[in-house]
Amino acid sequence: MKKAIYLLVLLACAPVHAMPLGLRTAVWNIAAANGRTEVEQLLPEDCEESQLSEVMEAFSDILLVAHVTNKAEYAEFRDWALDSGARADALAGSKMAWKSFAMDLSGLAPEPEDGDLKIDEIHSSDVAGSCEILFSLENAKIGQSALEARLKTIFGVEGTTTLGEGEFSADGVSISLEPTADGRVKATVTPADSPDSFFMRVKMK
Repeated sequence: MKKAIYLLVLLACAPVHAMPLGLRTAVWNIAAANGRTEVEQLLPEDCEESQLSEVMEAFSDILLVAHVTNKAEYAEFRDWALDSGARADALAGSKMAWKSFAMDLSGLAPEPEDGDLKIDEIHSSDVAGSCEILFSLENAKIGQSALEARLKTIFGVEGTTTLGEGEFSADGVSISLEPTADGRVKATVTPADSPDSFFMRVKMK
């Protein structure tokens, strides 16, 4: 028994990279299992709709709290959170929890910095009076399961016929959003009128 206890102490103190590969994998698996258990405790499976507001109080992301308001949305977010590999404390403290889920990312994304949102391409559209904008977010590959309604809670397109200060507005601009196979978003943009010239920009809310 003493030898067994001594071995466990050595394993607990040894750096993971210094362990044999098989043992290293076992330690990582234990850590991952513990992290998943913490997320399961943060987001209990049997949460009733009447308990949602109480459960969501643990999160600092106001967008997440605003949009996860029913059992169906909660169940989808919980499944994503469990698969994301993020720790419970990271999920609870992140301001990107909703955006990461809504973009169907493989994990929890860092907060974007200036210049991370980029327009990559602009094309004419098959829809009369419209154009297509392909845009991307640095270090984020938008998943194929991202829903348009959720993407619209994150991204918007504003337009103007002149380039004056404060002229850009989402009023009078209709858009549709869909994820592309290469991890970007395609926006089909249609101005309400048919101006001779029209300037656009993509905005992350």
